[in-house]
Amino acid sequence: MSVPSSTLERGESEDLPPAEITLAPPAKWELPVNFEMFQTFIDHGCLLDPQDYPIYPNGNTTFVKASTETVTNFGTVGFTKTTGKEKRSKGTWEILWVYCLGAVVCDLEACQWVGSPPTGRGAVVAYLETNPKCPGAAGQCPGKVLWTVCDGTALRFDFHIPTSWGLLQHRGIHQHAWPEAKKPDKLARETLKAEIVKNPAVGAFKLKMGKAISLDDPITNVTDIHGSFINTDCLRYYRRIVLRELNIVPDKLGAGVGDKFIMDMFQWCRHGLLVISAGFQEENEHFTFQSKWMADRLLARDENNEVYQGGLISDVTYRFFEHGYLLTTSMFCEQTARWIPVQLSWIRGLSAHYYQIHFAVLLRQMVRPDITILERDIMARQVVDFSLAQVEGFKAALREVFGITDPVKLEKMVKGCHQHFRAQVSKIMRQTQIITPTKSFQMKCMDLLEPAEEGGLDHEEKLDEIRRLFPKAKRWLDWWTMSDVQSMLFPSRRRMLDNYPDGDNGLPDTTNALESMHWVYYMISSGKKCLMVGMVELYAYVNVLEEEYHTVMCGISVEYGSQSKMQVNVTQSIGWAKPTKRKFINDGRPPDTTAGLLEGPEPVGRKKNLGRPKNSVNIDHNPYTTYQSYTQSEEEHRTNRCWMSAAMESLFALYNPLWLRNATGKGSTLFHQLVTHFGSRTTYHLTKLGRIRTVLTNGQSKLFEFCNEKQQANFQPGHFALCDFFLELLLDPKRNPTKALAGLFELVENRVFSCDSATSTSPCLAPQTRSLTTITIHKSMFDENLVEYGQVQELINLWTSTGLPKWPGLACKCQSTATNTVPKSQPKSIPKIGRKALAKRQESVTVVPLTEFVPQVTKYVRENTRLAFKDDLAPQHLYFFNEVASLTDQTIRD
Repeated sequence: MSVPSSTLERGESEDLPPAEITLAPPAKWELPVNFEMFQTFIDHGCLLDPQDYPIYPNGNTTFVKASTETVTNFGTVGFTKTTGKEKRSKGTWEILWVYCLGAVVCDLEACQWVGSPPTGRGAVVAYLETNPKCPGAAGQCPGKVLWTVCDGTALRFDFHIPTSWGLLQHRGIHQHAWPEAKKPDKLARETLKAEIVKNPAVGAFKLKMGKAISLDDPITNVTDIHGSFINTDCLRYYRRIVLRELNIVPDKLGAGVGDKFIMDMFQWCRHGLLVISAGFQEENEHFTFQSKWMADRLLARDENNEVYQGGLISDVTYRFFEHGYLLTTSMFCEQTARWIPVQLSWIRGLSAHYYQIHFAVLLRQMVRPDITILERDIMARQVVDFSLAQVEGFKAALREVFGITDPVKLEKMVKGCHQHFRAQVSKIMRQTQIITPTKSFQMKCMDLLEPAEEGGLDHEEKLDEIRRLFPKAKRWLDWWTMSDVQSMLFPSRRRMLDNYPDGDNGLPDTTNALESMHWVYYMISSGKKCLMVGMVELYAYVNVLEEEYHTVMCGISVEYGSQSKMQVNVTQSIGWAKPTKRKFINDGRPPDTTAGLLEGPEPVGRKKNLGRPKNSVNIDHNPYTTYQSYTQSEEEHRTNRCWMSAAMESLFALYNPLWLRNATGKGSTLFHQLVTHFGSRTTYHLTKLGRIRTVLTNGQSKLFEFCNEKQQANFQPGHFALCDFFLELLLDPKRNPTKALAGLFELVENRVFSCDSATSTSPCLAPQTRSLTTITIHKSMFDENLVEYGQVQELINLWTSTGLPKWPGLACKCQSTATNTVPKSQPKSIPKIGRKALAKRQESVTVVPLTEFVPQVTKYVRENTRLAFKDDLAPQHLYFFNEVASLTDQTIRD
């Protein structure tokens, strides 16, 4: 909801109660336990939204929200404020205190600017200490900023949580103007969403223009919904949010209205579309119209009481109307820093007489007692595009209205477009039979647009040089050197007014501004419109320009950016260069600076971003067709984690709520960290709160730090690690003593041992059963069971039925068939301390024959292993690991 500052005169209103009421402190409020005691009362000075809710409360206002009632903006206000919140009665009541911060205004009475104060702690005082300049009058206001403090007001919201009943209570009078809201309220955003749903293809600019079908329906646009939508960038931002919420891709949807009788156009004068001239006679069919604001801008004077001196530009738009043409005359508006139309005409033909009618209506507006003849001549100067009918029509209008008959003075009022001359030079250069490509024809032609310099060639000498070097282009050059053409184009031949003897008359060199306005016309309209509909669309476009002008004059920006278009930075004005982001300016180009040419090449900096490759497709951000995964970090200690990303993506594809079936919510195991990360990732996909990149990066970092803490030798920062070992650590029940792993990946392996010495009833080793989470498949399993390498299913079937034979490397504990007859060595006697033992005579050594020594033979146990489900219950998932790292043959490995 917009609150124009013009409705209040310096913060006061006739509808407000006397100011002395604010001196009394507000009554102490209690909890509204009895709902029936309160009734809605809207005091004077309140501003209501479309739902009759006081978005700007004032006075002794009370608003009751019933439990079954929906009030979109309830709990919010439009003015700048600070808030405080508390809960009472064990969370049954929630109380919201709102404190108004007043407004910042200009000390000049004539200034219209009313701004919002900063909301931070001590921010207002810090802002005023900087001696800020008033941004009113498009940044040209010389006033100073003052803070109007709002004392004696209180606002409180009471929310009854169980029943959704609510109460607003306000006391005191706001003795200041309401500052312009910078953001739309909730109801305004919902209303904007409804408008966008009607036609998603309409852009921000056309939403500001609005649409009118008939005379009975006024022109409505989104700026009527909320004042902040006058800012084009703000409106474009909320439009993108709405389209993202609706998941709509706008397309080029057609729209239009039926034709109306041409005479209905006169009734639009009551709505501000002023038809200032019309004609129905033959060779005189035209409709010329403008708004009051267009006429005021044309005759406005600046702060030095000088008339407009920037020159006028006129051109024809051919396909805007179905029958006839659109002739536009524009001027430059310094406040909005753009060219604006000041007169629009529908003309039936393109002869000089139709141009004369349009320009005569324009020039008659300048015949006023308060405008001198010299000022009138300065205002009426035109920049044309060498259309003979346009030039002759303008000169005929000057003779008709101003009474100028001197041909020399008529030439002073017209200037040719340099861009049209450059385009003709580029076009004739493509004729290689006329212009030799090796010669500098373009440079010599462009030199004709420069004033003659002392000591150099004059205009005639330049022309003679071109004729001598390019004789075949003589006819083309003769056309440009005709007296009526060269007097408009070339500075050396142009006639200047008496006020500009040096040749600098402030006129633009080209008509590019109006050429770009053709694109704006076709953007707001599909073209080929009937007369009434076309003029209504143009009138809506002018209304947008007028709203932007008044908004800028109030000191409110209509585009994002801290600096106005026409404002020059102080550092730039004194010659300080803006620091660049690149460390070195030259990034690979040939040396083109003094330092580079005299002292060697400059050091190589960051490579230049050459943009996207040619014919590359756009990045698809659709969540239903793309998938955002873990990204590679630029930090050195977080690189080389592709193995971890592959493992976590594989596990996340299996993640489901059953993983949390036996989780306790506490624990310091690796599996608990993984489940916690997957829970955060799932929460983002459901709520879309936060950033998915932050969730993925933080989760991956925590898991790696945990692995590095437990297995520092195997997980080093910035180095690769084994993906299978990481999965083994995650799924191993011994390393993760938690019940959550039960039933996920766990199998049992039944092991039966046998040997040659023992019988089947009494084996040397008892059968064993162990838990298994990783099913490892080796090449030897295929070789020992005569199974081909590609028949994995056949191997698994054999493993789960009869079992697979293996050699576990265990020695047999049964009685050995061979004995060792070598005598055992006797231990030596240790002499007692303090007593020296006598030397004992060594007996003869017993020699054992070699034939009596039999070496002991070690026999190993055989094993039969069989996979089975634990408790005959199949797990949710199975993890197979093919051990191929030991295979050297690439064919077998694949």
